[in-house]
Amino acid sequence: MLILTESRHYRDIADAIRSRVPSCGTLRPYEMAGMINQIPNVADLIAEKRPLSGAMVGSAVSIAYGAFSSKSMITGAEFSRCSYVDEYAFFYCASLQSASFPVCTSVGRAAFNGCRSLSDIYMPQLEYAGSAAFANCQAMTSAPFPLLKMIGENAFDGCSSLSEVNLENVTEMHGGAFWGCTRMERANLPNCASVWANAFRGCSSLLSVSLAECETVGEYAFSGCTSLSVLYLPNATTIDAGAFRGCESLSVIEAPNLASISPSSVFYGCRSLERFTIPYDIKSIAYRMFMYCYNLVSLYLPAVTSVPYLGYDAFLSTPIRGYTESTGRIGFVFVPSSLYEQFVSAQGWSDMYSRIRVI
Repeated sequence: MLILTESRHYRDIADAIRSRVPSCGTLRPYEMAGMINQIPNVADLIAEKRPLSGAMVGSAVSIAYGAFSSKSMITGAEFSRCSYVDEYAFFYCASLQSASFPVCTSVGRAAFNGCRSLSDIYMPQLEYAGSAAFANCQAMTSAPFPLLKMIGENAFDGCSSLSEVNLENVTEMHGGAFWGCTRMERANLPNCASVWANAFRGCSSLLSVSLAECETVGEYAFSGCTSLSVLYLPNATTIDAGAFRGCESLSVIEAPNLASISPSSVFYGCRSLERFTIPYDIKSIAYRMFMYCYNLVSLYLPAVTSVPYLGYDAFLSTPIRGYTESTGRIGFVFVPSSLYEQFVSAQGWSDMYSRIRVI
């Protein structure tokens, strides 16, 4: 075990620093020990005197940029006073199994990226997780960060063993945050205001997600979530392109305050979706919006004030377009009575006039 702060190692640390930093020559060893995480690549300096292996215990208040990057023999890290772990600090420490940082509030970009053995992590005060902070931590099964407020881009990307997240204080989650977390079954983020692009993309085991305050669903946010069957978005106003593409099991989605849907492939391949209501005055049922929704039998347009533009293949392979090969079902679009005659004679819509019904 390498104990970074005990007196028996002060001389090793001091000698290593002196060999590269001549200005430290007049300092006593114990005066230099606290510099371990303040000098770039200081871990390399120590490695010249004593190979870094086993578990590390320290009292540093921060871990410097890349301090222990790619040190494959480190198995544990315990820093009781550290409040900040800088970028790439433990990058690809492939043998790191445990990390205890009881007062740490911020973890920088890729700080633990590639720590594929990290399964035991203790950071109860963490508030900020930077981009790719825990990406590819393949042994991590949970995200025990009760105070976490901001999740950076791809922060947990590739955490293939992560099964559940309960992050009640998160208000901001950036793109790709949980991309490829293939074992995740539940996600509770009740205060998150936006789900950015690719946030849960490829989470093929995701069964339920709580997003009570979410206002924006980004591009491909849930694409490939093949197990997700029901989704309630009570405050969502915007859904971007491909947001639910390939959600094969999604049968119910409710978004009563929706004000904008992106023009492309939003529900492409949602083969279990049966009914959907667009609650605002939509102007375009766009390109491939409901393509391959094999069970879509009811689309409600209660708020339209004019006939929306109908994009190419918007209803291809749906019961609304006459597809009955696998289900034998017939689908309809329900519109206000005042617009019925305009719908059945409008370009694109006239080809499916028998599928137009009055609300």
